[in-house]
Order: sequence, then C-alpha cells, then structure tokens
Amino acid sequence: AGQSQFWHLWGLFNLQHGGLAHGVSLPAMLAQLPKLAGLFLVVCFGSCMDVAAIQSDMPTPIDFNRELMTVGISNMVTGALGAGYTGSYIFSQTIFTMRQ
Repeated sequence: AGQSQFWHLWGLFNLQHGGLAHGVSLPAMLAQLPKLAGLFLVVCFGSCMDVAAIQSDMPTPIDFNRELMTVGISNMVTGALGAGYTGSYIFSQTIFTMRQ
C-alpha cells in the first residue's frame, strides 16, 4: 500500500515524458525564486543556530563547518527526493549521541 501511495504522489508532480519542459510551468517556477531565496536564508540561519546550540551543550569543540555540511547535504537530498522537511530539528538527539 505504501508503494502505491508514493507513485500516486509522484504523479502529482506532472513530469510527462521524463522531463520538466512538458509538465512544469516555467513562468510559475521562476515566480517562486524570491520565495526560494528567502527559504534558503532562513534555513541557513536556523541550521547555524542549531549547530551553535549543540556546541553550547558540548564539553569539547565540534567542527562547525563539518556539521553545517552534513545538514546541507541532508537538506539537498530530502529536497531532491521530496522526502521531508529541511533543517536540523533533532539536535537534542545529536547531543545525546555525541555524549555516548
């Protein structure tokens, strides 16, 4: 049942013949660019705050750049797959795991 729901949702993207040119309205997509830029800035700022929160609760320094790269890569993967929300929402789990 779960797999059929995935294909139903995928069909809503209206990607006909395997490409963007036939199933996506490019003017509508271009109209979203300002919103996308705003979302990009908010997620970047939020991710920096999450990593700073992790650092403030850790007894040893963490690699800030590495943590941000990990969050960024996971955001790109989830965005490309349409598989969830962007961001780093479970930093308390990260702190718990790092203490172990």
